[in-house]
Amino acid sequence: MKIKFSVQPNVKALIKKVQDRHDDVGIAAISITATRADVIDFSQPMFDSGLQILTSGEASQSSLLQDLAAVL
Repeated sequence: MKIKFSVQPNVKALIKKVQDRHDDVGIAAISITATRADVIDFSQPMFDSGLQILTSGEASQSSLLQDLAAVL
């Protein structure tokens, strides 16, 4: 069996390659979303990350959105 690896610049490109059957398998830390599950089949997830938001524990005058914008 011959194996050929190709590196894609982002998840969108990786999914496109698998969806178009250019590549047989895509391997990456990809979040499973309903939109993505509509176009490709996922294996069972090996890690359930969930959504987590971290903010500073210090009292401040800024809002949660300002704190998030500062991190991004």
